[in-house]
Amino acid sequence: MALLFFHVGGDEVAGCSPKVIRRDFRALGQLVRESRAQVVFSSLIPIAGDDIARHRRTQSINTWLL
Repeated sequence: MALLFFHVGGDEVAGCSPKVIRRDFRALGQLVRESRAQVVFSSLIPIAGDDIARHRRTQSINTWLL
């Protein structure tokens, strides 16, 4: 069985809203749903020194992924 691993990086968090990232993750999930592959969506690692807005976006995405 294939394993697909999806990760959003810090650049995407800085440049995209959580709504856009969630939409993209949903689209990826729907694309691979019928592939019978095991799919992993990774949470984001908070980075020390992130501004408050970026930290909140990261936290929002991680909460949604749970």
